[in-house]
Amino acid sequence: MGIMRRIAGKIKRTIFPSPEVQVRIQPGLPSCEDRLKHAASLGYSPGVVFDCGAFIGRWAREVHQIFPGANLVLIEPNSELYARIAENTQPFSSQVQLIEAAVGEQDGRMQLNIWENPKHGNETTALAASSLLDHVQGQATRSLDVAVKRIDDIAQQAGCWPDLLKLDLQGAELPALKGAVKALENCELCIIEFGCLEAYKERTTPAELMSFMDEMGFALYDIVDVRYRPYDKALVGGDFFFVKRNSALKSHKDYF
Repeated sequence: MGIMRRIAGKIKRTIFPSPEVQVRIQPGLPSCEDRLKHAASLGYSPGVVFDCGAFIGRWAREVHQIFPGANLVLIEPNSELYARIAENTQPFSSQVQLIEAAVGEQDGRMQLNIWENPKHGNETTALAASSLLDHVQGQATRSLDVAVKRIDDIAQQAGCWPDLLKLDLQGAELPALKGAVKALENCELCIIEFGCLEAYKERTTPAELMSFMDEMGFALYDIVDVRYRPYDKALVGGDFFFVKRNSALKSHKDYF
């Protein structure tokens, strides 16, 4: 049994060498873009969007297409991605502010861990993940010393508060939310990545997200971009849509 277990582990590491990569979005289920378009069709129109974990700016580009009048605050700690962000947001750059920081519960400095997957053929997927947290599979490929700021402080410094808040933080969502209490008072819609695997050490759990957002006056609106691990179909995670309980998107209380 010991030999077979080691062989199975070696096969798994060969096929899936990096943290939480090679996951597949379940076809036929709603995407984030689908649901934002649906919200727009119901009259939802945010004036300010905060994109925390902006990566290369691709999501910001999609959001601009849906809400062309919105101003976007892109928050990304990895300085190696800033050129790509500028490229993806160049057509609407006058509506974009880039904040060079990670988000957390307190201001300070931390190490941003970066895992690379060189087997991927393009620069987007070659970065398997980056997180302020450690990973159970071992040391990151490399790390960067980055500033950490509270979302409330960023909003105050930027002179605007989010109507739509998106968090894609690879397990570090709860500390970021604890630093966004005032921002959440203003915000109507939150899109927050959740994970079901214990890959990142001390990662935020779905239950913690549900509990915190309930305390802040939000209700679960949808679950989108659900992903499964290919070799055993275990649920990896997806994105929660939370809306304020008094939002117009929740104005109808029953089925009909």
